[in-house]
Amino acid sequence: MPGMAVNISLGIPVAHSNIGVALMYGNYNNPFDINSYVNNIQVSDQNKSYGPVLQDSYNESFIMGGLFWTWPVQRLSFDARAMVGVAICNLPEVTYGAQQYDPTLGGYDQYQWDYAPSSTTAFAYDLGGDIRYRVRRASIMFGVDFIHANPMINTTLDYTDQNNVDWYSHVSGGVSISDIVFNLGIAYQINSR
Repeated sequence: MPGMAVNISLGIPVAHSNIGVALMYGNYNNPFDINSYVNNIQVSDQNKSYGPVLQDSYNESFIMGGLFWTWPVQRLSFDARAMVGVAICNLPEVTYGAQQYDPTLGGYDQYQWDYAPSSTTAFAYDLGGDIRYRVRRASIMFGVDFIHANPMINTTLDYTDQNNVDWYSHVSGGVSISDIVFNLGIAYQINSR
């Protein structure tokens, strides 16, 4: 789901040219869409009534390096960049429950699934661009980045059945994480030509 992003980036031109080395640190926090997740499960199992229990978030940090190119047009500059690096991903805890009417007991059986949060690292890449409007040495900047990583999940599922007995199982596999990040900020030119 939509969330918050903080980016700090640096562009180092090669020999006062319009190309150079791009460096970036970004931190992104996006809530997990537990409602859509539970609704999808509900569609596949009409015998129970499902509902979310916990709303948690993805939290990813990216450390990236690569190349940039800039095209200055008077006070405007158009930048493009391509970077690779590492993603440090904190994956959310996913908890939801269900109830099912039991006519023999005249009541409802309760169930719960709790996937524990996990942390992992993965290769990541970024493709992005900015538009900067220069005011003296500072610039107002608007940018868009597409960042992608495919971390591996390694966690535990705690399933509580209708008898209130916990069943634990190991869960692993890949999850694709893609962020489209819109940035608004201030750029500062350290050295001018």
